[in-house]
Amino acid sequence: MGWRCDILIRVCPQAGYAVYFEATPEQASAAAEAGKNSAAGVLLKVSASDQTNVDVLRNLRSRYPKLTFLILNPAGKQPQMRGTLVLSRNGILEVSSPTAQPWLDTNLALARIEQSLRPGQVPLYSFQWELIDSLQKLQGPNAEDYLLAVAEAGAFMPIWF
Repeated sequence: MGWRCDILIRVCPQAGYAVYFEATPEQASAAAEAGKNSAAGVLLKVSASDQTNVDVLRNLRSRYPKLTFLILNPAGKQPQMRGTLVLSRNGILEVSSPTAQPWLDTNLALARIEQSLRPGQVPLYSFQWELIDSLQKLQGPNAEDYLLAVAEAGAFMPIWF
């Protein structure tokens, strides 16, 4: 960790934020050790739900009882706006608006699977941004992309509670 991370880890909890480290099962012990006095927990980034992950999680929870360990599924899809579609129903053309059905692909199915596998945990998933043009690759996703991801997460709130 660099000095900026050290500062953020100390300052963020004072401002009311919970700090979580993200780690693979192989990195989880080191992350827990680094965060045992400052972080709220570790997000365990797993690719499949197998017995190894369950054993790693059980071991970490017993070694670090003050930390929260949550499973993070990295298989999510980037929310994307649907373009305008023209459909013909019984000879009548219907045009959809991108705002009427905003997501072509959603993570609802993934969230439901996570919820059934881990009923005591709010479903957590992540995705890699698909940055197409060179400016986005340099600067990262734009505000609209972030807002769409937040809107998708907000749309799933009823399934979590």
